Amino acid sequence: MAESERIDQLQEELASTRIERDKYHTELVDRRLIMLEVANGDHEKRLRLVEEVATKFNFLMALSIGGGLLSAIVLARAVLGF
Repeated sequence: MAESERIDQLQEELASTRIERDKYHTELVDRRLIMLEVANGDHEKRLRLVEEVATKFNFLMALSIGGGLLSAIVLARAVLGF
């Protein structure tokens, strides 16, 4: 009987360990997902900033070379989001 009790005890410990492992795995996956969502948001912000800077640069460049009408069109497109 001692062996069967020991086997039962080990099986219970194994089941408990698996439950705990699954809990930690779920927590780890959740944290990784949160980190990816934050990184994705930062990436989108950087892309928008680069687009805004490029638009301003194009506007100023067109003004400096005398393309006033072209600059007005670029500005209108930037404001309207085209």
